Amino acid sequence: MAQARGDQIEHLAFPAGQLGEPGLRRGWPGRPAVTGKLITSMGAIPAVGVASWLFPIGHILGLILLGIALWRGRAVPAWAALMSACSQILHFVFAVIVPDHALDGLSWGLTAVGFAVAAVAYVRSPQG
Repeated sequence: MAQARGDQIEHLAFPAGQLGEPGLRRGWPGRPAVTGKLITSMGAIPAVGVASWLFPIGHILGLILLGIALWRGRAVPAWAALMSACSQILHFVFAVIVPDHALDGLSWGLTAVGFAVAAVAYVRSPQG
């Protein structure tokens, strides 16, 4: 077990020492084998592996719930709240199921529009 942990640390330390300009001169970004070892080693660390799954789940579900809360609280028009909530469903589809960077970018544009409407609504409110 101690050997496996040592290997993980070695894989993490090796690419980290090549970052920056010295790494660019050695061609580190273009070495998929080294990048693969780094990602595999990091994923093998339990805390990193768990966080790597919790973060995307949390940010997608969190924004869906925020859109629902904006709608139920009537803080923004229904279309803006739905735009915020549905954008994350579209983000998941276009980032994971059918990878398409342009459509994923458009889904984040929906999030931005929904949040802009929420920002204007907050500034116009008595608390803003």
